[in-house]
Amino acid sequence: GATRDRSIIFTCFHSLFRFLREGKLERDFAFERGLAARFAQSSEGDGSFHRACALALNAEMKARSGLPREALKEFDSMTAIYKMENYSEDVKAVSGNLDVCALAMSRSALWFMQLGDEENAMKQYEYVIAALPAMKSTDAGEMHAILTPIISIARGKVGKRSEGFRVKKLYEVYVERHVRDSKVPFYVRNMTIILNSYEGSDRFDMTDADISWALSDENRQVSHDFDLFYISLGMSLNSLLAEVCLSSVYHRRDSPNLGAIIEKGLTMATFAGRSMKNNNTFIWANGRNRAVLSELQSIAKSIGFSPTLRLLGRAEESGSQRTKQRRSAFQLRAKKTLPHELLLKHDVVAFAGLTHDSLAKVFNKALAEDPNRQWKSIFVCYLADNLLDAFVSSDDKGENAIEIDNFKQKIAASKKELHSLLKERVGELHFYEVRQHCFFGSWFGWSEAGGYIHVSPSIWGVPVKVCPGKSYTWEANCLPGAEYTAYMHGIENILDAERSYSTILDIDDVDPSPRLSQRTMLNP
Repeated sequence: GATRDRSIIFTCFHSLFRFLREGKLERDFAFERGLAARFAQSSEGDGSFHRACALALNAEMKARSGLPREALKEFDSMTAIYKMENYSEDVKAVSGNLDVCALAMSRSALWFMQLGDEENAMKQYEYVIAALPAMKSTDAGEMHAILTPIISIARGKVGKRSEGFRVKKLYEVYVERHVRDSKVPFYVRNMTIILNSYEGSDRFDMTDADISWALSDENRQVSHDFDLFYISLGMSLNSLLAEVCLSSVYHRRDSPNLGAIIEKGLTMATFAGRSMKNNNTFIWANGRNRAVLSELQSIAKSIGFSPTLRLLGRAEESGSQRTKQRRSAFQLRAKKTLPHELLLKHDVVAFAGLTHDSLAKVFNKALAEDPNRQWKSIFVCYLADNLLDAFVSSDDKGENAIEIDNFKQKIAASKKELHSLLKERVGELHFYEVRQHCFFGSWFGWSEAGGYIHVSPSIWGVPVKVCPGKSYTWEANCLPGAEYTAYMHGIENILDAERSYSTILDIDDVDPSPRLSQRTMLNP
């Protein structure tokens, strides 16, 4: 009697949460939070899988309330009851083919991250991956949901080439394999495209079919109510589509539909942002979406494409164009400088330049603010002598303004000055001679989130120090963009001793000054 009556009530709770998750009921957080609390209260004393589900759902509501610590307490209570091998099939039967308890295991890694507890987050990350075979699920939608928090963390925190390859393989095995003989859900196809462009993937390419899919009417915006479930997993479906558009732009700049792709990406990212507006509990999904939106806006601006400008009056547009022209002219004339704040912020830095004749001044400026500053690694790359003649420029009279010998003198002075300044302040200080020139740049903490890369080309007949440049950042909670990744690989290839792009210089080639012992220096 009583047990059967409770089971009927529990089934009602499960059905309501399923309808909410699928967007069949209007999302109202106060209602959902109250529903989860009532489910938890009604299931007290019940040791079945219903109780475990109630705790998992209540944990989600606490996390969405900005209480990740309380969410983890509910999660701990759930794990004391839930046994995957015993309950998973029963949970899926009442929850609409989704094991909400297994999903809570995956979500909990994000909750640890929200608390700044990366150690336990990564332990949970690995635990979920190890548990995937035991789930024995053949439902692509369920496994997409369970893997989404894992993929979010892999992008934002692991940042290793091998990890991108790893999560792609997991997605292939546990999601893609189960949709090959049926219609592929739009979100699975979008995730597949993004994972294919991950660092470490065996396919770093955008096909014509991918471009067509990005613009397809089938691949369109989802409602806020439907998207909210995926946002809570760390990745908005609308933001995922925006990222497909961004990846299309990165890899297929030659597409005749470039403007349409950018516009669709901007629309999707903007809509996703509105779904998360003023909600600081969706930090992973929000951070990811902001990075995608910012990059799309930057690309749109760089090619002169801006849907917003078309809404402005002619006078405003003309004024904006004049300001942009003045700003561009100023940037071309201005001498580039390396911000010393970046040297104070990052412990690992690298530079590839022509003479680096002003680099010591930037370090001195940083040391003036922090006289005790030490760095872990500094790498300074110069061009080999046979490459220097490409950079001899002419003044208005047609005379050589900078001769090869002057380059060599500046390079020698720069090496000596930097070595003298930094040798006691750096754990690993190396100078390189680059044998194959592609571009110049500066890299600050480039191999992890928060990294910053500035690059600039060398342009025929234009002095190097006034060539235009572009900067890239690795946003928190995201994997780096494709362009950032390409330039990151560039510096890593230069610094790789097994590659043929450069040679590490011997210290006598850097600073030929006689080496005096400490005793000699103290007793001249």
